Order: sequence, then C-alpha cells, then structure tokens
Amino acid sequence: MPDFRYKAFVSYSWADAEWGNWLLHAIETYRTPRAMVGKDGAHGPVPERLHPLFKDREEEAAGASIGAAVEAALRASEFLIVVCSPRSAQSQWVNHEVAWFKTHRDPDKILALIVDGEPGGGELECFPKALTHAVLPDLTVTDTPVDAPLAADARITGDGKRGARLKIAAAMLGVGLGELINRDERRRTLRTRLVVAGSLALATVMGGMAWYAIQARNEAQVQRGQAEGLVEFMIGDLRKKLQPKVQIEVLGSIADRAQAFYAVQSKYPMNEEALARRARVLKLLADIEDHRGNSGKSIALLEQSIASSRQLLERDPDNPDRILDQAFSLQGLGNILFLRGDLSGAEAKMQEAVQLTAHLVEDIGQKNEWLAEHGTALGNLGSGPI
Repeated sequence: MPDFRYKAFVSYSWADAEWGNWLLHAIETYRTPRAMVGKDGAHGPVPERLHPLFKDREEEAAGASIGAAVEAALRASEFLIVVCSPRSAQSQWVNHEVAWFKTHRDPDKILALIVDGEPGGGELECFPKALTHAVLPDLTVTDTPVDAPLAADARITGDGKRGARLKIAAAMLGVGLGELINRDERRRTLRTRLVVAGSLALATVMGGMAWYAIQARNEAQVQRGQAEGLVEFMIGDLRKKLQPKVQIEVLGSIADRAQAFYAVQSKYPMNEEALARRARVLKLLADIEDHRGNSGKSIALLEQSIASSRQLLERDPDNPDRILDQAFSLQGLGNILFLRGDLSGAEAKMQEAVQLTAHLVEDIGQKNEWLAEHGTALGNLGSGPI
C-alpha cells in the first residue's frame, strides 16, 4: 500500500475558503472510535486519526495550469475532497485538480462535500464538470457523463455539518457509515455523561466549599461577637469596679485598643446584634475620651455610635426602642456641641431628635413616656443644654 504524505487534498474555490477551513479542521480533529481502530477496513487497518490534510492555495493566486507544488501535493494525497458549490463548479482551478486526480490517481478516492447549490441545478450546479464527466489523459473534460462520486451534504437541509463530517470520515476510514454513526453516538453519549458527572462532582465540591465558607463566616461572627462582648465588659462593667483614680489610666489603654479594633470591624457587614453592641461600645468609648479631656475625639466617637444606631433604625423605622435610643444619643451629642459653642451643629442634632420623637407620638402611639421624651426634645431645641 502506498505511503501517502497527506490523507486528503482539499480542493475548493477561494470564495468558499470558510468552508475549506471548516472541512480541514473537522476532519483533522476527528478521532476514530477506539473500538474501530486497527480493524480491517476497505483501505486497510482503520487509523486512529485522519491527518494531515492539504488545503489548496487560494484560486486567485493560481496560474492557468497546475503548479509543480500542487501536483506534488495531489500525488502525495490518498483522497481528494472537493468542496462543491456554484463557485467551485465554475472554477477552472478546481476542475484542473479533479481532472488531474482522475487521470493520475484512483477516481474512487474522490469525495464531494456539497455546501451550496444543487447537483444538476443548471445555474446552481454545484458539481464541477470534471467531477461528473469523463476526463481524457491530457486533462480535457469531455461531455460524456459518468457517475458522480460519493457526496456529503453539509447544508442544514442535507446531512448537516455533523452528518457530513461522519460521511466523509467513514469513506476515508473505509468503514460502514451506519456503524460509525452508532459508535460515534455512543461516544457522544458517554462524553455527555462524563461531562454531567463532572459537573455534578464540581457542583458538590463547590457546595462543600460554600458550606465551609458559611461555617467559617459564622464562626468568625461568633468570635467577633465574643471579642465585642469582652470589649463592652472591660469599658462598661469593669469601669464600675475600678477605683476612680485608676479608671482613666486603665480604661484609656483599653479604649485605644478598642477603637483600633472597631476601625477594622467597621469594614465588614454587621447583623443587628453586632450593630447594637457597636453603638453601645462607641458611646462608652466617647465617655472615656471625654473624661480623658479629648472632647474632639469624644464627639467623633459619638458620631460613629449614632451612625451605627441609625443603621438599626433604618432597618426597623417604627421600632419605639430604637427611636428613643437614637433620640437620646442625638440630644447627648447636641448638648456637647452646644457647650463647645457649635450652635448650628447642636441645633441640627436637637432638631433630628425632635423629628424622631414626633414620629413616635404622632404615628405610633401616645404613651406618656413617649410624650414626655418628645417634650424634652422640644425643650432642648429651644433652651439649650439640659
């Protein structure tokens, strides 16, 4: 059996270059089903792959006769695959290549791939005349009709791309088309199952990772809650247990570390419990800084505390406890600002407290406690510090 350099020579019109490229890729990347490799086929042992293929240079760059390089490639090719369309039917170059292969090689090794037009379709004729008529030794194409070669139809109305690929592959492998289709279908089914199994396995892994991440996040939240609780104890309950003369020194050191802790924690989302604790701790820190003589720092911490409790209030704007807590904090900050001479800042905080307590008594209820708090807020707005 001759040892061919190329499995096939692809002949096409330059106008069908896209189809020529598709055919080259479709055949060269095709893998024979493993169960068929090595078996006796019509052309000998069935190969594992059908490559390489030679794709002709574009027609517009060709001369009037077959060049030496093209002739050598045709001679070194086991098959000739003709991309058939009305353009290739009119192509002198494609007709030359078909005629040469018919006279110098085995005409039964010529395969056709229909991509456009119709066989015997007049102006839409897709078969080059050299393909359907006898050729003389001098490459002259006669008017004597001969049987057309095996044709695969890549159009949607024909075999489709997949069917055409398998039909060309079966002819080149020398095996039955039905057997190849069945084995290829089983391979596709197995591949699909493997992909599905792989996807399910990946989903399981990702699910496990997500579960682990959630557990880690929950654990982190628990640890953060414990740390915040410890901070609140040290600057709250511990404060009551220390002698006044050591409070400022001890609590000052704790306050510095606590503020650094909250500067980091504020970058992460907090649940309601964490926000409430943060508001309380920041208010305690503000009180400590005020006792240390750092009124500016105390005001900044109070602002942060109010911002935290405001987030809680926004989540539940009709909650009386949260309304009152926010109103108390605003009046306390307003009082400090008033004492520092910041009248506009104090007025803004007092006004916000009045609006909150007005919402409480006008829209939610007329409890004596709420009415009293609203009156206090109005008084503070008009009379200054309480």
